[in-house]
Amino acid sequence: MKKNIIICIIGIVIGFGIRYIIYLQNKEMVAKTLSANPMNIARKSVIQNGDLFSYDMGLDRHFCIDYFKYAIIMANKYHWRHAYYDYYLFYLALPYKHSKLCCQQTIDYLKKGAELGDAACMLQLATIYKEGKYTERNFTVSKKYQEMYNAMPEWKRLSYMYYDENYMKELYE
Repeated sequence: MKKNIIICIIGIVIGFGIRYIIYLQNKEMVAKTLSANPMNIARKSVIQNGDLFSYDMGLDRHFCIDYFKYAIIMANKYHWRHAYYDYYLFYLALPYKHSKLCCQQTIDYLKKGAELGDAACMLQLATIYKEGKYTERNFTVSKKYQEMYNAMPEWKRLSYMYYDENYMKELYE
C-alpha cells in the first residue's frame, strides 16, 4: 500500500515536472515569436530610434490607440512634423473631442506641425480658424496658415506622405 502511494506521488511529481518543462519551452518559443514579429520590430524601431519608415509604413494606421501612442512619441520625442497631424486625426475619432482642453491641445499640436513645415497641419489650421471649428473664428490667422501653405513648393506639400523628402524633391526638380 505504501509502495503504491509513493509511486503515485512520484508519478504526480514527474508529471508536473514535465508539464513545467513544456511550459518553459513554450514560453521561450512565444517570446522568440513575438520578438521576430515585424510589427513588434517596427514598434521598437519607432520608440528607440524614431524610425520614420517604420512609423509611416510599418504601423497600422487605423487610428487605434496603439497607433496614437506612436504618433505622440514621434511628435514629442523626435519632432516628426506629420505626427502632429496624425495626433489631430486621432482626436477626430474621440467621443469627447469637444472638451475645451482637448480642442486647445489638438490645435497646439497642429501649430507645432505647421511650424515644422507640415502642409497638412497648415491646411487644417487654415480651415479650423476660417470656420471657427474648435476655436473662435479668426480670418487673419486662417490667412496666415493658408499663405504658409501656398508659399511651399509643390514637392514639399506632398512630401508629408513620404519619409524621404529628397525623393519628392528629385521628382519635382
